[in-house]
Amino acid sequence: MTNEEIIEKLNDLEDELKSTQYDLDEAKQELVDTKTELEELKVYTENLENAYDKALQELPDVVLKINDDLINIDARFEKAFEKVEIDITCLEDLIDILKESTDDRFDHVSDRFDIIYNKHLRD
Repeated sequence: MTNEEIIEKLNDLEDELKSTQYDLDEAKQELVDTKTELEELKVYTENLENAYDKALQELPDVVLKINDDLINIDARFEKAFEKVEIDITCLEDLIDILKESTDDRFDHVSDRFDIIYNKHLRD
């Protein structure tokens, strides 16, 4: 092999070495990027686990509050229902009173009419 062939071969090997070094640098950067993403994912996962644990701890309190709210709503509904029942009873009593009053007035007007009519017949 001649010197020129050796030099050409060395240049080819140098180019191949540079290309390989470039590929290695890219792969190293990808590993660094992947490591960074994995660390961020680990922190995110830990935060999710902490939030989940906190939610599980708070869940009984939330359930109790919801139950208390439902009990309060039920009690308020019962009071409102009782008030409506009382109001209905009062309205029914008022209607009865108005009916009696109307009947009495009708009787009174009818009596007056009979008196006036009978007086007119006599005159």
